Amino acid sequence: MQAPVFPYRQRATMLAHLPPLLAELGVEIETREKGGRTAREERIIAGFEEIQRFVEENGQAPQHG
Repeated sequence: MQAPVFPYRQRATMLAHLPPLLAELGVEIETREKGGRTAREERIIAGFEEIQRFVEENGQAPQHG
């Protein structure tokens, strides 16, 4: 069965009511600030942070290969 398609305004109204309804059910939702990073961006940043830790611990950049 295909999910129903709602007009934008109706969908926005439905979404606006979700947080209070979920709170009443005891369901916690994680909100994301606007301008947050994507999962890909987070992985890239984590990679650079790992390189920085390596340099701090070993005194040199990692060697390729």
